[in-house]
Amino acid sequence: MRKEPSADFGKRFTFDDDSEEIESISAGSALGMAMMKAIGIPEYIDDNTGWDRSQRVLSPGNALKAICGTMFTENLKRSLTGISSFYGYSPVDTLFGAKVDHQSLNDVSLGRAMDTIFGGDLELLYYNIASRAKAQYGIISKYYHLDGSNITVVRDPNREYGELDDGVPRPMLGHPKDGHTDRLQYNFECVADDNGLPVYFKTHDGNTTDNRMDTDALELMADFMSDNRIVAVADCKLVNEDTVNSLIWNNIPFVSKCPENFAEKVRSFIVKEAVEREFTPVGRIGRRNDAPEYGICDLDAVANGEKLRFIAYRESNTEHSLEFYRKKVGKDVNERLTKIAKKTFACEKDAVLETERHAKWLSERPYDVTFTPVCEMVKTKRKGRGRPRLGEEPPKDIEQWHLSYTAAFNGTRAKKMAEERDIRVIVTSLPRSDVTYEDVVDGITGGDVMRIYLQQWKIENIFGEMKSKLGADSVFFESPKREAVMLFSIAAAVLVRRMMQLLVRREYGKGFGIPRDVTAYRMFCMIRNTSVRLDRDAGRVYLDGPAAEKRQLKAFLSILGIDPSDLIG
Repeated sequence: MRKEPSADFGKRFTFDDDSEEIESISAGSALGMAMMKAIGIPEYIDDNTGWDRSQRVLSPGNALKAICGTMFTENLKRSLTGISSFYGYSPVDTLFGAKVDHQSLNDVSLGRAMDTIFGGDLELLYYNIASRAKAQYGIISKYYHLDGSNITVVRDPNREYGELDDGVPRPMLGHPKDGHTDRLQYNFECVADDNGLPVYFKTHDGNTTDNRMDTDALELMADFMSDNRIVAVADCKLVNEDTVNSLIWNNIPFVSKCPENFAEKVRSFIVKEAVEREFTPVGRIGRRNDAPEYGICDLDAVANGEKLRFIAYRESNTEHSLEFYRKKVGKDVNERLTKIAKKTFACEKDAVLETERHAKWLSERPYDVTFTPVCEMVKTKRKGRGRPRLGEEPPKDIEQWHLSYTAAFNGTRAKKMAEERDIRVIVTSLPRSDVTYEDVVDGITGGDVMRIYLQQWKIENIFGEMKSKLGADSVFFESPKREAVMLFSIAAAVLVRRMMQLLVRREYGKGFGIPRDVTAYRMFCMIRNTSVRLDRDAGRVYLDGPAAEKRQLKAFLSILGIDPSDLIG
């Protein structure tokens, strides 16, 4: 039953429509934008893009700051039309410039700023921003993980864009990872260092090959990092004749998974050699309690005229592979044999030919299968209907052949096949050594080469954050130029988020109340109910929220070296 309000309700609770609006911003957004300011990202964008300061209220750098500010929360980013409302109660003049008001954050003004940012060469802008940020916090890296990915956009594939400006990526049909081959896509390349920080980002046409994207990234690294001895790490797409030759020519050591088709299938040779040799145990790799133990076989081989190092490795325990052959492969074998047994043949020769047709497939499975041709006499029906005519001979029985079989699991062969199946191969140009030097270019053990390669998850982790945490493919525009800048903005926000995460993780266990392996997403969740408020009359900034969250925000400020006054701009 609905309860009626008491008679004095209006006397106890009143609305004051004439009161001043409180100016505030969510703590996560304030913290992320303060970090952008500390790194100097808005200022660098303003100084390295061509724009008329007398004609703009909102600078390109502050436009980027406003777009990225919506990504420093536990929620997905906002579209351009939603950015003004996101900062609806915020002091935008202190955050984004003295002349900026809420109308200045409309989608037209932001779009114009995005066009200006694109003119500054997104590839170089991103690389320089990341390099400056790392230098500022004294972060040194030696390993750089390369990989490409794509995002699909829902758009008419038959649409003609006409002529686009130089360097503007064009959405094209391709083979996206989500399986929607009927949708247009953009490809993009990213490089992450061994600290998990994205240090390179570039958007490409939707049909650009992985080789082309890798080459672009490697050329820039060779040009700008020639004085540093770095190591490029990538999946098997990096290993082809042209790219490997380029790496060696530019004196960039590399570590990569060896593909099946590299250098006249040298991988097959390495696997066969490794099977005949002894694998050296290297123990667990990774901090997980259930991390498997590995063994390696460190070999040399000539590929494309270069002597390279190949490291075959496998898990020490092959029981899971044996179980695979018993169950999954066993099911496949039984299904095939059942179908064979149901077939009938006109003669024994046809039945034998059928066994030969399946012989190769069965030889690749650890099962001993024996076929036996079986002949049966089958009665045939008389043609026509009704009673046979007087003196008509009944139809003769005919031979019909089928195959019976016996199948037995061959444990010895299964174990050998499991050992070969478990073998994976890494190819590298790093020199072999019994110990790993401080600079691995001087020498490294096989186990440490493997440890470097298995950190490839760091680049995949960045892709996951871009797509799942920030919704990289959820907001797009009619202009490919602006779509490229939006991806650039997302990558810039990921750089800031990862930098905050890295610096905060270093302080785990030092009394700041930080969870182990905290992520940026978790950090923003920890202060989600807190806002930063500006009292203009009193000339002060204060925090509003639960006491525990305010203490946590202050801890983050202390760790990141951010002045509390910078939270409001």
